[in-house]
Formats: sequence, C-alpha cells, structure tokens
Amino acid sequence: MNSSIRVARKQLVWGLLIIGAGVLFWLEDGDIKKVTQFWHYWPLVIAAFGFSQLVPPTTVRMFIDGVCEILFAFWIFACFEHLWGMSFSNSWPFMVIMGGVSLALQPVLGKYIDSKKGE
Repeated sequence: MNSSIRVARKQLVWGLLIIGAGVLFWLEDGDIKKVTQFWHYWPLVIAAFGFSQLVPPTTVRMFIDGVCEILFAFWIFACFEHLWGMSFSNSWPFMVIMGGVSLALQPVLGKYIDSKKGE
C-alpha cells in the first residue's frame, strides 16, 4: 500500500479524534467532572483506527488487522462494563483465540482473494 495513503488515513483518524475531544471540552464548558465520564469510552479510539483500515481494505492483512482492532476495542469495553460477566482476568483467552484466528485467516483469505482476481 502506498505510504502516503496510509499517512493520510492515520492523519484523518487523529484529526477526527482531536476534533471530537475538543467538542467534548467545549460542550462541557470546562466542567472536567462531566468530561471525564466520556474517557470511559476510550476503546472507541482503537475501534476508529481499526475502521480506518477497513475503508477501503487494500490488502487482506489490513482487513484482518482492522477487524482485530475493532474486536480488541470491543473486548476492552466489554471488560470495563462487565458485559456478559467478562473481566480482564476471566476473558483473556479470547485475545489468544483472536490472535490465532488472525494468523490462520491471513494466508487462507489471501489465497482465496488471489484466486478470485485470476477469474
């Protein structure tokens, strides 16, 4: 992938995140107690970086990495909120499974996509 496109994607995501943070501070009019409640949702930052790799996916690796980043953000948020009884201590095997799935899918999807390009 062209490095200038990668830099542009990351710059776009960082710009949007900084704009969002600025808007939060502006809306709260300096009342830091209310703004700090929004920092509980910081895994959305990780999800935003994952989403930036999905639009448009240029390689199989970028697509899988983007999906994994989004799932990683969801896992962190689920542990913070104790969704489905998840915590960091009882759900860490999910991360091991996700890493294995990521490694296994890259060559499989790569060959599948390459075979579809040849048709």
